[in-house]
Amino acid sequence: MKVKMNGRTYDTLKAERIATYDTGLPRMDLDYIREGLYRQDGVLFLAGESGARGRYAKNEETGGKIGGEGGYILSPEEAKEWVELTQGDNAAIAMLLLDGFGRIRYDNSEACDSSKYSLGAGTTAEIWQAWTTRARSISRLFGSRRPSNGYAGHRRTRRS
Repeated sequence: MKVKMNGRTYDTLKAERIATYDTGLPRMDLDYIREGLYRQDGVLFLAGESGARGRYAKNEETGGKIGGEGGYILSPEEAKEWVELTQGDNAAIAMLLLDGFGRIRYDNSEACDSSKYSLGAGTTAEIWQAWTTRARSISRLFGSRRPSNGYAGHRRTRRS
């Protein structure tokens, strides 16, 4: 799908797909939504289609609404919020792709028999850097809160 926004044309076939969302409703349903989060030339955008009550609805000439398709440019913060709201269990993977640490690669070797596609999370150094940066920001927000009983994640045993 090609979408024109802010004077530029974005093509979902050429852009990097980060995540998709589908309501699972039939296409003729008024609340149907199918959209994807993409990155092209460093710009994040949503592109999709919806029914008459969705975000991509168009005004009809007779005064009502009809289903349509289109797109929106998103800031990184808006994209992260969209991922959190729509991806459920897949949010962590989508966040890796959004932050630039994930890579989807195609493996055509004979050894890869379960699936030819896999999700890589970058180099070990990149993963460690991302993890430590997020861990530091989380600890700054919440502080180091350990229970007062000394429980630190393992069970203490009494010796007789």
